[in-house]
Amino acid sequence: TWVNFTQQSPPSPDIQVDPESFNITVPIGEIRIETLTIANLGNALLEFEIEDHSLGMVIEDPSESGTFDVKKFFITFTLPNINFNIETYTSLEGTEGWGYFWLDTDQNPSTGATEEWWPGYGLNDIGADYVLYFYFYEGGAWADLYKWNRGYFEWISGYPVSLERNLLKISIPLSDIEDDGVIDVTFAGEGYPDWQRDIVPDVGHGTTKANEIDWLSLNPEYGTIEPDNQMSVTLTIDATNLNLGEYHRYIV
Repeated sequence: TWVNFTQQSPPSPDIQVDPESFNITVPIGEIRIETLTIANLGNALLEFEIEDHSLGMVIEDPSESGTFDVKKFFITFTLPNINFNIETYTSLEGTEGWGYFWLDTDQNPSTGATEEWWPGYGLNDIGADYVLYFYFYEGGAWADLYKWNRGYFEWISGYPVSLERNLLKISIPLSDIEDDGVIDVTFAGEGYPDWQRDIVPDVGHGTTKANEIDWLSLNPEYGTIEPDNQMSVTLTIDATNLNLGEYHRYIV
């Protein structure tokens, strides 16, 4: 939960979503229907909109204190874009900091930048073909993408960064990293004034995988709920064109 709606000045809506997650088994080639309930426990109209992301990776990180202390690092896909998201234990607003998303697009630890090339900055066990570097300060935030090119990183493009309290988000076209969506990822970041470095994950790496088959649909995708009322959202899980395996989606 990133926003506590009950902290708003009354009258205000107060959203409750049930269940928080689904774990569903669907036989190959079949379709299954599930229901998501959205309730308004507040005393004002609740307007909602649902976004559906293909989920690539979620990594939890224990609290280590410090200005930049990552709680959860996750990647989602809203094709053709890839979204990098960081949730921290403390608010980042009014602070300064930076971070590196190291991206191994060929899954080869011997190509690109390695831990031996720049020790202590979260490269861990990958060979980074790209790095998405971001920085934030009081009043703004920005990110730049670089590609490894024969011993140094070459600038590719720049992107805006969304910073809301303890949630930082960056979205870039997947085509900018010339990749099919299978990426090994590590991360490191620091924050002012203590500049304590937080490496996520501390050992190894995470792997993302975009799924281009649209197997999940939601109805309705937006609506308005009166106080003390609720609405059902129908989730349709269509395995008709899926191969046997485990699939993940992220609903916001």
